[in-house]
Amino acid sequence: MPFKFNLNIRIGALLTLIGFILSGPVAVAILLNFAPQPTWQSAEAFKANFNWLQTLPYFFGFYLVSGLVLLVFAHKNEYKGRSHDLDNALNLAFASILLFAGLILFNYICQTTFVPHMALDTSGGNDDLISGFSMSNPRSLSWSIEMWGYAILGKAFWLLSGCYAKTNKVIPALLSANLILSIASLIWSIINPEWVETTLGLILFMIWNALMMLIAWLMYMHARTNQASPEFG
Repeated sequence: MPFKFNLNIRIGALLTLIGFILSGPVAVAILLNFAPQPTWQSAEAFKANFNWLQTLPYFFGFYLVSGLVLLVFAHKNEYKGRSHDLDNALNLAFASILLFAGLILFNYICQTTFVPHMALDTSGGNDDLISGFSMSNPRSLSWSIEMWGYAILGKAFWLLSGCYAKTNKVIPALLSANLILSIASLIWSIINPEWVETTLGLILFMIWNALMMLIAWLMYMHARTNQASPEFG
């Protein structure tokens, strides 16, 4: 008998929620207590303070990205055929989440594999590569990719709003708030990329994590409450 994985919104939402908890509060707490990396000064300073524990948020990030993709796919699977407009929105949401995943997974491969190898290479001559790809440097290519990627995620999730238009007003409102916050963060990064490494940047990062965890939890509760009705959404 072929294996069949019955993915639904509850599973996708729980995977996403766990991913945010691990890559956000858990990872930040571990780094602050056991392997802090000082505010970016130079590639030399980064190498002097590098610890493999600093890759932990990005390894958790692989799990998070998988959960986000599965959550959007679950919406596409469960709500398909409700209306032409909703189908179009869900198709665009799925295309957007795949673009997001491609960008962010490239980023996390750099942080978990490429940058550590450069940091531990004693032959020298790697400073420019570290500066260009390490997310400790707010002016790096990786931070640019990160901010654009999560703005795309904001759009992908906002496109799910139609799934809840008839039954839940809170989730669409939070999805709109997330989109606004994501776009504002991107614009701020274009103007002044160094804000992401400030105390305010850390606070806003935790607020955004809390917002996304709330959205995932509300999606889970909505799916659990309405799963028996073929008309929900």
